[in-house]
Amino acid sequence: MHTVVFASGEVPPESPELRRRLDEADFVIAADGGLRHSARLGIRADLLVGDLDSAPPDLVTVAEHAGTEVVDFPEEKDETDLELALTIAVERGATSVNVLGLFGGRVDHEIANLALIAAPRWSAAGCRLWADDGHRSVWVVHDELRLRLAPGTTLSLVPWGADALGVRSSGVRWPLDGATLPAGTPRGVSNVAVGSVQYVSVDDGLLLVVVDRSEAQPPLSGGR
Repeated sequence: MHTVVFASGEVPPESPELRRRLDEADFVIAADGGLRHSARLGIRADLLVGDLDSAPPDLVTVAEHAGTEVVDFPEEKDETDLELALTIAVERGATSVNVLGLFGGRVDHEIANLALIAAPRWSAAGCRLWADDGHRSVWVVHDELRLRLAPGTTLSLVPWGADALGVRSSGVRWPLDGATLPAGTPRGVSNVAVGSVQYVSVDDGLLLVVVDRSEAQPPLSGGR
């Protein structure tokens, strides 16, 4: 089951890619203030979760009348609203979760949110997570990933938490074949898609595969 979770960060104006993501959803969750985004895009959330301190009350009322299930939590809690939403998504059978609104606002929130979607508990439960707003994406890769990106799209491989071992990539300007990407180094940053299909895999460790569709560039012929 594919689930879309609206977080309360920035969601850019609708794009064909964003609409495709929404059309593919089997279940939609709004994490508190993420309800503003689902309402703006005309998407009825199946579930609204959080302490509801940032969801506009009038939108909450409209959502309830439209049949949205509301799971309200006390303001004094250890989990963020996004963490609650992801936990419920997995408990209800999600096998893939696309988070919208992960980016924007405070940098500590962005870092914490990236750490959250990279947490091993989701993959251990058989669920793949990624953040994607139609313009930029961050995929959490424990094994392999296949993408179809337009030539010239920027693609970065960032090891997360520890060294990434046995990294392979193809369909990019600078392919890798069993490489080690040490944590804390930028070696995998700013590659460029050159084929119709891009493939990334890692034998041991975790990669954040970051795609920026905002400014596709022609494939480069020289060094970075």
